[in-house]
Parts: sequence; C-alpha cells; structure tokens
Amino acid sequence: HRKAVAREIALRNAAASLVSAMSPRAIARCCDDTVGALFGPRPEHASMLLSADDAEDAPADAEPRAAPADRWR
Repeated sequence: HRKAVAREIALRNAAASLVSAMSPRAIARCCDDTVGALFGPRPEHASMLLSADDAEDAPADAEPRAAPADRWR
C-alpha cells in the first residue's frame, strides 16, 4: 500500500509541475524527475518527450535517440 501511495504522490506532483511548466525544457525536467521518482535511481531507464505529431509516428518499442539538430534537448 505504501508503494502505491508513493506512486500516487509522484504522479500528483508531476501533474502540478506540468501545469506550471512554462517551457519545453521545464516539461522535460518534470518528466525526467517523475520517471526517476517512479523507478528510483537503480534501474536504468529513459524517457522520451514527444510532440503529439511525433508520438503518432513513434513505435511502442522506440529506443531513446539523440534529438534532431533543430530541437533542444
């Protein structure tokens, strides 16, 4: 039960952070922080932040990759 509560708190904090994010970089930081809070520091993990258009074309098993040169991150 405690783990479920911790996950719920992490997701609520993420939602609040996303609502107040003022830039794409702040959104990415929120996503990275949330993934870290949910999975912890030990297992290797990554997150991908995609626009709605990019997400439509991304396969479910897509690997993280370097951002295109015309984008930040």
